[in-house]
Amino acid sequence: MTFYEVVVVEMPSFDEMVQLAQSNPQEFEQLRQQLIADLIDNSPVHSQRRLRGLQFRIDMERQLAKTPLNTCLRVSRMMHDQLDRLRQALLNSPQSETSVSGQSADPVASIIPFRQIANR
Repeated sequence: MTFYEVVVVEMPSFDEMVQLAQSNPQEFEQLRQQLIADLIDNSPVHSQRRLRGLQFRIDMERQLAKTPLNTCLRVSRMMHDQLDRLRQALLNSPQSETSVSGQSADPVASIIPFRQIANR
């Protein structure tokens, strides 16, 4: 599979997923796990180990959370932490003289002194 290939996984509609989660939570969980496994298995080989590790971390956060809202907050915090690490890495990169915004991280300017004009 090349980087640009897209694999389409057939999924039930959102409403069908909600109905399944309410009527048969075990079957919903099996479907969720199968869809995740299919997605990872159809990802580029060089990404699969990292994706499995990420999914493991997400699953652990889900187990530690006491409520669905707490799960959401924990996973959201994980994503924000990783985004902050990426931002820091980009800002501290010796390969780049520009920040993420595209502007120079340390603006350089020539200071031109003005001659003082005597009070008239």
